[in-house]
Amino acid sequence: MFGWSQERLATRVGLTFQQVQKYESGANRVSASKLWAIAQALDTSVASFFDGLEPAAAQQIGAQQAVELNAFLASSDAIDLIAAFSKVQDRTLRRHVIDLVRALSTGVAVPEADNQDC
Repeated sequence: MFGWSQERLATRVGLTFQQVQKYESGANRVSASKLWAIAQALDTSVASFFDGLEPAAAQQIGAQQAVELNAFLASSDAIDLIAAFSKVQDRTLRRHVIDLVRALSTGVAVPEADNQDC
């Protein structure tokens, strides 16, 4: 569709030719972050990968989640969050941040952290 070889796409996204081949054939699942990187490399939106799908098929593969993810990742909040989070080197602290955001998104109370971990 874009006129690119698998090798060219692989180079742009930082993958091997074989990985792109497995994604294209359906042998391997494409993560949301890789789908985003592929869309960026092709200068398109994640939603464009789902154009023309029947409604039932779109529901099965989560087209709506892909559209929402694409919209969020394009926001300044997401860019700020990713930039700041990527600077946190301590793995335990990163886990705590993820747990905190997950708890905030569900409205569940966050358990008190052991100060020795942070």
